[in-house]
Amino acid sequence: MNYFLYIVGTTSIEHDHKIGDCGVGRTSIGPGISDCPYGLMLIAPANYVHDKLELVDNVTPEILKTCICEYFGHHDGKKEVRTSPDTVILRTPFKRT
Repeated sequence: MNYFLYIVGTTSIEHDHKIGDCGVGRTSIGPGISDCPYGLMLIAPANYVHDKLELVDNVTPEILKTCICEYFGHHDGKKEVRTSPDTVILRTPFKRT
């Protein structure tokens, strides 16, 4: 079972979630990024998550969120991506307003 991070992207009359709310859990869906009715699901492979968390005694949802974000290249708020010697792109974490 893989681990997912669900990020709410739209408001809904049916649910009491705000844009930007997050949740973590387990899924049988393969690793990757999945478009969902009310947001986005990032799915990290179980072996990656287990390797990252093997020394953690108390795994919290926030720790899982950080681990899944790191799998997709988001570290400590910013990631520098070099596309050519003249171009630097800074990517920030998922924060929708």
